[in-house]
Amino acid sequence: MARLAHITLLFALLLIAPLAGCSAGATHRNPSFPLNVDEAKADLRRMASDQVAAERPIVVLAGWADPAAAPAFWKWRIREALERDVEVIRLSFVFDPTFAACREKVLDTVERRLGSHDVEVDVIAFSMGGLIARHAAMETAEDERRLRMVRLFTISTPHKGTDRAWLNPLDARVRDMKPGSAFLAELDGGLGEAEYEMHCYTQLRDWIVPSAFAAPEGVTPWWVPRGVMPLGHGRDFGDARIVADILRRLRGEAPWTTHPPAPLPLDDLDSADAGELR
Repeated sequence: MARLAHITLLFALLLIAPLAGCSAGATHRNPSFPLNVDEAKADLRRMASDQVAAERPIVVLAGWADPAAAPAFWKWRIREALERDVEVIRLSFVFDPTFAACREKVLDTVERRLGSHDVEVDVIAFSMGGLIARHAAMETAEDERRLRMVRLFTISTPHKGTDRAWLNPLDARVRDMKPGSAFLAELDGGLGEAEYEMHCYTQLRDWIVPSAFAAPEGVTPWWVPRGVMPLGHGRDFGDARIVADILRRLRGEAPWTTHPPAPLPLDDLDSADAGELR
């Protein structure tokens, strides 16, 4: 029944989510991410016509209840923008009950595919996958191995948690994603020793992961306005603007995003939600 609940939720999220990359009806424009969908799609076509070599293997991690939609999408985009011999490792975690099990799966798979868990990689992670990546990059008392991330790109990851535990309160990972959990505190405690760059992205008005929670404490995520539908989450990983910015970074090109990240709009629904959660 728990597995059925996972799959049912996934399809529910996809039904309510806007079309990936849709920008119609947007009410905000990010001055530190001044890219619209048409410009992003044109840039993606440019990359496809001029592929370059990848600097290192790329690991793509799915979110909660995602059987592999995000990893499959990103493998296609990576193979279009980078030379096709790039190693792309895709992972989903529908049937891995704890973050410890997810971490072990990542390390075991990387070791099997690359010959060692100690090979440098870039990681693209959707939603819960970003927390798995951070956990895999840390040594634990049970396992001294760690994922050798050089860059971590997270999309709609609940770095500060999410209060949507009603989605499945029996799932240990969902409980660990509640704001203030011991697991999130452990991840934040390891940030000072982290050896990787982290780039956080979000769409505004996310009803699963509020935009203000999509980056660790003290970090503002790169945000883009949502489209005509006010709520969503399940297809944030396919937003053309976010895709173009990440691929530019993977190609060694100047990104569309500029520092410092613009603050989240004060009237954003999720900023208000985040304030209430704090």
